[in-house]
Amino acid sequence: MLAAAPLAGCRDTIQTAAAPAGPAKRELTDAEKQTIAHAVSMKMNVADGSTRFLWAQLIVKARDGAADYCGLVSGKYVQTSDDGYSKFYVQLTYGDGQTLSAVNVRAMGEDETSRDVADSLCQRYGYGDLSAR
Repeated sequence: MLAAAPLAGCRDTIQTAAAPAGPAKRELTDAEKQTIAHAVSMKMNVADGSTRFLWAQLIVKARDGAADYCGLVSGKYVQTSDDGYSKFYVQLTYGDGQTLSAVNVRAMGEDETSRDVADSLCQRYGYGDLSAR
């Protein structure tokens, strides 16, 4: 299990455009947010608590045993957009189907190419309209 990381500067959720009936969604639990924040912060080599996150709802759909998730991050070593945040894409594995057991950080905005990859993956898996509004 990954250790919890401070969630300094976190807001509750990201506003997404309303859409007609689509895939089921739910809010992340505090434990899920802490685990994801820790994994993303470690990937960024930032352990000082300065990283800020905005959280989207999780699209409840497993693909090959993993759930796709995108959110927004701001901090050192991340190339941000005009709103100060950059998308990140992670794959979440749930050990017993309900408890988050692993977070695989697949893409985030460390540079322009990585940012484009994260944007593309987030769009592909239903998280295209994330913003820090």
